[in-house]
Amino acid sequence: MPMPPQYGLAEHNGRLVLVRLPSSEKSNKIIDPSLVLSEALLGGEEGIEPLHWIDLDKDISAIISVSDLAQEKGDEGRECQMGEKLWRRWVWEYEGGIGKLVIDRQVDVLREIKLAQQNPKNLLHHYHSAVNAQDDFIKARLVQFILIIEDSLNTVLRGTKGGSFGGGVKKRLEKKKDEMRKWHGTLGENLKGCVQEGEGWKVKGNAAGKAGKHELALRHYLDGLAALVPWTGSTAMTYEIASKSGLLKLEQALIGNIAAIALSAPAKTGPKRSAWDEIAQLACSILLEMRYASFGTLQKAFDRLAQLDEKKGEMDSTYRLMADLFKGKNSEGWAHENCVREHVCHE
Repeated sequence: MPMPPQYGLAEHNGRLVLVRLPSSEKSNKIIDPSLVLSEALLGGEEGIEPLHWIDLDKDISAIISVSDLAQEKGDEGRECQMGEKLWRRWVWEYEGGIGKLVIDRQVDVLREIKLAQQNPKNLLHHYHSAVNAQDDFIKARLVQFILIIEDSLNTVLRGTKGGSFGGGVKKRLEKKKDEMRKWHGTLGENLKGCVQEGEGWKVKGNAAGKAGKHELALRHYLDGLAALVPWTGSTAMTYEIASKSGLLKLEQALIGNIAAIALSAPAKTGPKRSAWDEIAQLACSILLEMRYASFGTLQKAFDRLAQLDEKKGEMDSTYRLMADLFKGKNSEGWAHENCVREHVCHE
């Protein structure tokens, strides 16, 4: 007989609500999904509801508390505009480099998950801190991903003259951040504009890919990702908001298309092949860490990671097994919707 789910209290809209919490137990299935899927993606909608703060009808200049359950030093009690809060966790410079930032954010996730499992009294606090840390981890991975692609396009994969960033993605996004401070309108209007711009770049990338212009396609997909910053499908917004806005489908499509174009690039060996494979690996790994990933997104990501393993002679890849388990599922559905105490998305 299965054990009953654990519960905890959370404050939401001034009232206490009962939410189900992830289990510290390991799966006894044929494959332990915690090997490849983060426990910080558990909880379902009930478990993360108190963390949603984005309201698309609010003005972008509206004041909101900057604090959350994963507070940074000095944040307590501070307030800021909603637009500023969107940008605050997108870090482009870090002592030790962006690679160290990614590692530090991942350590934060693992530490909070462990504390949640070991300390029942503060389980909910630590679990929510882990969820917020997971969001920060994704942003750090996306920053690393964008910078690696940009560097590759300017060096080993240089296949087009110049660049659409006009001085680099960081410079472009700093300008975008300044413009958002002066922008008047709702969060929803801003998100809509970003999604429309990103869609335009995706169309250009698809056309370039069909024409066999792999480097140009990659550059256009990179432009599309930059267009979506500072937005990303995270616990800041509900699944419904992120889905209806078109953000979820687009960001997952852009990252997935980058993986696809990288794997299909004509280079067979040498530095170019290594660069393409690194980009494909990073793209798929990021998709596996996204809270609102669809079944189709996960199936393709696992399949592509398996292809990379098989190229190296690893024919019994765990990724191949996971890809097969996700076959035949509703490709558009939220994979982790029912992953409350453990991952059941692959069943």
